[in-house]
Amino acid sequence: MNKVESSRPEWLKAFDCYRERVALRDASEQVASYADLLSFSQRLTEELEPKRLVVCLVENSVESLLGYLALLSIGQPILVLPSKVSQEYLNQIEQSYRPGYYFIHGEALAGHGLDNLKCVIECGQFAIMGTTNSSYPVHDALALLLPTSGSTGNPKFVRLSHSNVIENALSIVEYLGIADSDVAITTLPSSYSYGLSIIHSHVLRGSRIAVTNLSILDREFWRFARKANVSSFGIVPFQYDLLKRLLLQNLELPTLRYVTQAGGALLPKSVLELNSTLRTMGAHLIPMYGQTEASPRISFLAPENVERKPNSIGKAIPGGEMWLEDEEGALVAEAGIQGELVYKGPNVALGYANSYADLAQGDHWNGVLRTGDIARFDEDGDFYIVGRKSRFTKLFGHRVNLDDVERHVCASITDVVCQGHGDTLAVFVEQQNQGFANEVRDSIASYLSVTKHAVHVYSVEQFLRGDRGKILYSELFSSNPSRQL
Repeated sequence: MNKVESSRPEWLKAFDCYRERVALRDASEQVASYADLLSFSQRLTEELEPKRLVVCLVENSVESLLGYLALLSIGQPILVLPSKVSQEYLNQIEQSYRPGYYFIHGEALAGHGLDNLKCVIECGQFAIMGTTNSSYPVHDALALLLPTSGSTGNPKFVRLSHSNVIENALSIVEYLGIADSDVAITTLPSSYSYGLSIIHSHVLRGSRIAVTNLSILDREFWRFARKANVSSFGIVPFQYDLLKRLLLQNLELPTLRYVTQAGGALLPKSVLELNSTLRTMGAHLIPMYGQTEASPRISFLAPENVERKPNSIGKAIPGGEMWLEDEEGALVAEAGIQGELVYKGPNVALGYANSYADLAQGDHWNGVLRTGDIARFDEDGDFYIVGRKSRFTKLFGHRVNLDDVERHVCASITDVVCQGHGDTLAVFVEQQNQGFANEVRDSIASYLSVTKHAVHVYSVEQFLRGDRGKILYSELFSSNPSRQL
């Protein structure tokens, strides 16, 4: 029996081992035990055709996570989407991936205009609906398809194996010391790889997930967190400003042990402030780094190093290895020299998919991920990200393909050039087109499902280009007079 095949029962073993414990609980006291997860998994095995892709439109609710975890545990390949995805995007997924099933909330079903679906099995207000799509080959190893480009509507997905997901979860359990008495709360969408990672690692250890769709700005969120005896939660950079506004130290969380932070870099000043606040509460901060292509967590900064190295991503998680390569692919062996960050580990994905035809593919990457991030390391072997090689940026914790955004606006309004700028998106328009500023801002905010305040539009005299006509992105702020519109 190979590694992939032997890894699948890990979920069912956990469900069986912790069957007497509560797995999921929300603020209204709706509960799903590990025994419920095991029972629903067994029911799905009887009702579903194996190896048929399931599109899961997930949300932070007990019923949604119950269905998702049960599907994962029986080896059914899953394509994960947020519950509020647009009908246009869902139609694109239908055409590109021809799923065998949808796992969807009843109210959302009517809103998305999906036709010719038949209810196979209900899960509270959710249901698994069968399609009339014909079957096609799916690789035995395939567990999850997670989006690569946040909410930009690109049909490209990361192909994760059962072993990828299990190995990353077990590594996180080991490093964080997760116990069956721990309680994690859903501060992040369950359609987001980091949010899923938190769920995976805690469920494998028999911990409890306090489930809520509330924002951390909502006082009811924190009342629920106290009542649930929450021991940890995860945040992405933009949520730090929300925590500051709430005065985290006054929220009375006596059972809190630690907070993890990933999804982009916090400013060193913010890392120090958050760490100091958590220390006064008897907890600590664990900055982490990852990519969806690594299931998704890659490294951590040890808590004892946070004050000395607030801009570091630390070292690889247990079972992983990181190194740098220069432009010729040679190993960077000297501290302080920059190179592309490369990661090797059992959590590295199989590759990408753009359509159902790719789901029969095997492992293209052989456990090695070229991250596209430029980094350096210090004398202690801790790593530091210094820039990005590719045209992606992180916006509110989600990776956004800047080329996708530019194409979207150029197709309907005017030519624009986009650049990530902290936790905002800088959009440049040439002066003759500056009258489109409000329309551009509204269009992008709607496209990415973010607040308009995260989109800054600038007027420039002209787009600076190199001798081959390519936009000089690095010069947009520094060498081109501009003004914000």
